Amino acid sequence: MRHAMVEMVLATDISRHFEYLVKFNKMNVVDVPDDARDGNSLTICNMLVKCADISNPTREWSLCQKWAYRIVEEYFDQVGSNLFLGKLTYSVAQMAL
Repeated sequence: MRHAMVEMVLATDISRHFEYLVKFNKMNVVDVPDDARDGNSLTICNMLVKCADISNPTREWSLCQKWAYRIVEEYFDQVGSNLFLGKLTYSVAQMAL
């Protein structure tokens, strides 16, 4: 379960977009035995999370803005937490901010 959750979060990384798109397009779901479909469920979950991730700008402006602020707040909280825990150096944190 942890592996699947990590994979779904990583699927939102735009630098890996085409990697996931190629995987999704190569999936065989018709006339394929179940044992040959290993990984298809995770690939589908990855694509669903990607769709949810990029759909925010299509929402009504007030909802889009609310979620954009939440994401920015989460980002700054994460950078601050990582800096506090020593996972980031101050110079890296400055670049991230």
